[in-house]
Amino acid sequence: MPPLTHCDDAIVRDGVCAYLADALNKAEAREATRSAEGWSSYQIADELVLQRLRGLADTLAAYRDAGRRDATLQRFHRYAYLWY
Repeated sequence: MPPLTHCDDAIVRDGVCAYLADALNKAEAREATRSAEGWSSYQIADELVLQRLRGLADTLAAYRDAGRRDATLQRFHRYAYLWY
């Protein structure tokens, strides 16, 4: 999905950025929970996803705001369902 953050279609580009920003928030929350639980809850896949998403942090920064992210995702979902 990261290549779609450069899509010419603004609705797709913004929607993907909002989706990935949401995924970043969830991955950070999982990391915090797992850190508190200790080594037995460690999952390498979660760590790799978090690293990849953090690498996109500058691109996703505008969508870390919940209000903007939710509105953008709603617009993206409406647009996507036109093709469904």
